[in-house]
Formats: sequence, structure tokens, C-alpha cells
Amino acid sequence: MSVVFENVGFNILSAVIIKTIEIGWRIIQDPESAFREHEKIRIRLRAQIRGWEAINTHFHNASIQSTISKSDFALYGDIITELLHLLREYVKRKCKDPKEREKLLAETDMTGKIQELEGTPMLNLTEEEKKEQTRGWLRFRSQVKYGIWDKTRDRDLIAEIEQWGRILDEFSSHVLPAIVTGSKYKTLFNESLPHTDFTAQVQLARFSSAVEPDISVLSRQEQTDFSINGSRVEFAPGPLEFTPPPSRARTPRPGTSPQDLLKHELERRSELGGQDRRRWIKFQQSDTAWTKAILEFKPAPMPSEPKLDPTSLGDWNITQENAKVIKMLRVASRDPTKYRILYCEGVYSQPDYFGFIYRVPMVPAHWRNPRCESLGNILLNGRHIDNLGLNLENRLKMAKALAWAVLELHLVDFVHESIHPDNILVFGEFHGNAIHFAWSDPYLVGFHCSREVEGASTKLRNNPTHWTARLYTHPDRQMPAFKRFERVYDIYSLGVVLLELGLMTSFMESGNLAMFCSEGWDPPKYRNYFIQKARGLERILGTTYMEVVLTCLDGTFQDDGYLLMTQFRNKVCEKLDRIKLS
Repeated sequence: MSVVFENVGFNILSAVIIKTIEIGWRIIQDPESAFREHEKIRIRLRAQIRGWEAINTHFHNASIQSTISKSDFALYGDIITELLHLLREYVKRKCKDPKEREKLLAETDMTGKIQELEGTPMLNLTEEEKKEQTRGWLRFRSQVKYGIWDKTRDRDLIAEIEQWGRILDEFSSHVLPAIVTGSKYKTLFNESLPHTDFTAQVQLARFSSAVEPDISVLSRQEQTDFSINGSRVEFAPGPLEFTPPPSRARTPRPGTSPQDLLKHELERRSELGGQDRRRWIKFQQSDTAWTKAILEFKPAPMPSEPKLDPTSLGDWNITQENAKVIKMLRVASRDPTKYRILYCEGVYSQPDYFGFIYRVPMVPAHWRNPRCESLGNILLNGRHIDNLGLNLENRLKMAKALAWAVLELHLVDFVHESIHPDNILVFGEFHGNAIHFAWSDPYLVGFHCSREVEGASTKLRNNPTHWTARLYTHPDRQMPAFKRFERVYDIYSLGVVLLELGLMTSFMESGNLAMFCSEGWDPPKYRNYFIQKARGLERILGTTYMEVVLTCLDGTFQDDGYLLMTQFRNKVCEKLDRIKLS
């Protein structure tokens, strides 16, 4: 496809967007508009229109024009055309001045442009691209219908406009960041950031040009907070207490047998996924009351790993990558339903480790006895499994939430590097003899390994205290030769977790572990075993769920960028969303 043909399609679509923006502004500025009666709706629509203006700007960017898939471009055309149609319908119904109404409708009549758009090479779709477009369109339509089903005739039109505006914003937050990542992202979004594009806001949190203050003259007691590239990183100062007090355990020596490593790990299990992974703590900042939180351990960086400023920071072990992770966690946690991430209070440092301190999320006011368990514990506990297995919808809710959370993390240019059941926390209320978990609200933790996609990728550490994590690690990462961590490895780990959810079993169960530790078993064989087990999911959760898990485990994606994330969105996230239990 030539650049000329691409520009033709984008120029026509840009003209349609401009008319959509014009009629949108005219409506909300009309003193007699129904939007004037609903101030909050008018404010939200104004924010959405600003987002449409930003999208129009992006469509003139060469990176967008040369990279976007035809099916995504076609969906943009469908959504924008639908918005224009709804706004024009609103004018027909509500504009009281006949001359003004006819004038505005004539000025925004884009019938010819839309027909011209349909004839451009950008909409010359293959059969597979047509299927992707149709599936996306049907998914969007069903979301809109669900959002307006109980509205009156006038309010349903306003609600439908708002719903399609939200879909355009959400769709853009999945497509545009996937195309332009890393440092290029700043150039693309910095000048025209849609207020509603939260994905872009998370990305830009890492790109501040503010100068870090000189803290070299501060005493260690005063080093309770400082700024990294303009973003505050607070260190939780003493005092800090573990609840309950930690019991010291001797770390297994290198060369310890897998059986002994597993015995050690199982003995150190806790509700938070293991005492060597994270612990409940209480910390106190200044003279405030004690705050309950979660401390997640991370081994001290190796001498070869870069420090921010060794002369200024003294023995505080925090690397550049960790600073970026903390900033990402803080911004992303503002929307936990999108990213499934806990707010990071800061770090706590010791000579041989430091840890991320996570804020415990707000729970419903009616919960009298809140609890938290890792998914690993849930799958190893018979009572919890019964609770999860009573309703297939519970498993689907968690699977959908986890898949979208991984995509959102990748869209802001991060890889997790340690997805497994003990790095997934689920909160609930203890009632009667069971914990009633919020299955649709899991939280990803375990960010001690996370980094930017373009950040320094280290060799997989041979951590003897977390041997079972290797069951969820892509085989290529466990080979003797160094292999840089890629997004597809996170997707593989997600596939193993989804397999466990579907089968209602844990691969960390003693019987499974005894098999994995036996002679002749290695990472490639683990993968083949998982693929074989995944084929049995069809009779439990249906063909679609089985295909999703196999897609994750097979890893047949085209690259590690936009196409991968588009395929992951289409073949995993949206496919899971299409599963409906009758």
C-alpha cells in the first residue's frame, strides 16, 4: 500500500471527524440544548470532544498512518460515522429554529465523504480483516445497548452519544499507544493529550523533564522523600513493623534438589503468596497513625546494575528501572478497574533487600471482616476451590480481568516478567465458614521484576526460594543462552494461569510438583504438557476459552509491538469477552 493511498483514507476520515467535532461543539454551546440541563453530562461530552480533536491530530502522524491495521482503521470509521449520525439526529429532534436546524444539518452532511471513504484502499479488507471488524463492531454495539437500555427516548439519545464517545476513547487508548511506544510516545502525545486518554497519562508519567533535586547533603534520617525526574518517590521511614513478626529461614543453597526446594517453598506459604515474597506490615510516616500495607521483597540489585546516583543515595538500593516502575504503579493505580494495580507507597530498604510498599485497596463499607489471598493459595485450598468452582462465571470474570490487565500494562510500555498465581491477589470478606472473594477484581503484584519494554533485560535469576515460578516462565527464558524478555512471555505465563483457572487445579499441588521434578522433565516438556491439558478445556468452559489458552501457550504472534498487542486484544481479550454463559 502506498503512502498516497494511506493519506487519502486518513484525510477523508479526518474530514468526517472535523464535522463531528463541529456539530458536537455547536450542540453543547446551544443555550437551549438538553445538555445544558445536565451539567455533568455536558462536561463529560466536552472532554470527549477534546479527545476527538487529539485523535484527529494523531491521524496526521506518519507513524499512525503507516502502521495501523485496516480492521482498526475500519472500526475508527464505523465509530466516528455513528457518532456523527447520532449528533445529527439530536439536532433534528431538539433544534427548535427550523432555519438553524437545516443549516447545521447541511453543513455537517458527510454522506458523499463517507461513501468516498468506503472506496479507499484502507477499507479494502481481507476476509479475516472483515471478521475482525465485524466482531469489534458487534462488541461495541452490545456495550452501547447495555448502557442505554433503561433510558427514556430523549435521554437514550444523549446516553448513546456519550457511550459511543467513551468507546472511541477506549478504542484509541488500545490502538494508538500500541503503535507508538517508548520515547516516541512523548513526541506523539505530549502536545495533544486527550484528558480522557488515561493510558497516555500513565505513559507520560515517565517522561518528565524536571530536574532531580540534589539530596547529597541530606542526612539519612531526612531522606524520606525526593523526586525522580519530577515525580516524588517516598521512602517509608522507620518505624516499620511486620505483622506477625517475621520468622527467619535459611535460604537454600545452590544445588539443592528440586524436592527440597519445593519443601522449603511450601513451608513458607502465606496468604500473600509466601513469606519470602511479601508480608503484612504497619508503617508510620511522621506523626501519623500506623498504616497497614503490604511489603513486597526484592533482592538487592547486583553491583553491575545501574544506580540513580550512588554518591547521593548512599546505601539506598533503588535503580532507574525501579523508579520508573514506582511512577507507573502510582499513576496506573488511580484506575484499578483498568490496570488491576495497587498504589505504591514507596520503598523500604535493608542492606540485603528492599521492598515495594503497596497500599491496601478500599473495600466495600459493608465488609466486616476483609481478607486477602493469593490466587495460588485459593487454587491450593479445597474450600476456596469449591467457592470459585460453584459458578463458572467466577472463573470467567477473573480470566477476563487478568487478560485485560496484562494488555493495559503492555500498552504503557511495561512488561511484568513474573505473572503466576502467587503474584495475583484477591480480596474478599470472611463470612460464615468461607471467604466471599471479589472474583472480578484481582490485583497484579510481583512488580519486583518489571521494567520498561526497552529497559535493560537481565538474565533470569536462579532464585532457589521461588522454584515453582519457573512453571509459569516461558521455556525460552529458561535456556542456558540469554534471551531478552518479551511481551509474548507474559502472555505465555497468563496462559498457564488461565489453564489452572479452567481446570480448577494448581500446578503447585504436591502431586503435580512431584511429576514436574521427576527425571526427564524440563521447561519445553512443561509447555507441551500444558498444551495437552488445555485441549481438555473445551468440555469445561467451551471451545472459545480453550482457543484463548492455546493461543497464549502457542505464542504464535507476529512481533513484539503493535501487531502483537492487536492480535492479543483480538484473539485473547475480546475473545474472552464474547464468552457468555447461558
